[in-house]
Amino acid sequence: QQAIASIDANAAQVRGARGEWLPRVEAVATAGASTRYLVTGGGGDYAVGASVTFNVFDAGRKTRNDQARATEAIARAQADQLANQIRFEIVRAYQQYSSAREQLEVVAQVSAQASETLRIVQARYHAGLTTITELLRAETALVRARTEVLSARYDQYIGYASVLLSAGRLKDVSRFTS
Repeated sequence: QQAIASIDANAAQVRGARGEWLPRVEAVATAGASTRYLVTGGGGDYAVGASVTFNVFDAGRKTRNDQARATEAIARAQADQLANQIRFEIVRAYQQYSSAREQLEVVAQVSAQASETLRIVQARYHAGLTTITELLRAETALVRARTEVLSARYDQYIGYASVLLSAGRLKDVSRFTS
């Protein structure tokens, strides 16, 4: 919004600088009466005038016009740069969100596999075919996998919030705090 306002202000300066090349036209009209009564008796005095002024030579006029155009071009370039920066931030945030979403899918599969592995190891342990150490390793792997699921889910939420923030659409953070 600020960049657009700057462009508009500089465009107005360019119009003002161009206006120095145009002639200045002024008109004057007056009316008066020589009596106290406007309608009866006496004479009315009227005067109407107009003037047209041309500025034939102004050494700095071309320079002011060029400077106003250059300032407007700079403002447009800054607005374009800001728009490109915003687009880049949105794309980057979306890619991070997409990556986190895919990572969540992968670690969810790893967690399911760790859960199934633990079930098999528990059955083998109860049958006396494996040691307590193997059982503890399987339980530790399951806990680690579930922790990675939580971490990936957190990264996905943060990525989604970053997309909304960079797009300027993050209005309510309560969805991310509960």
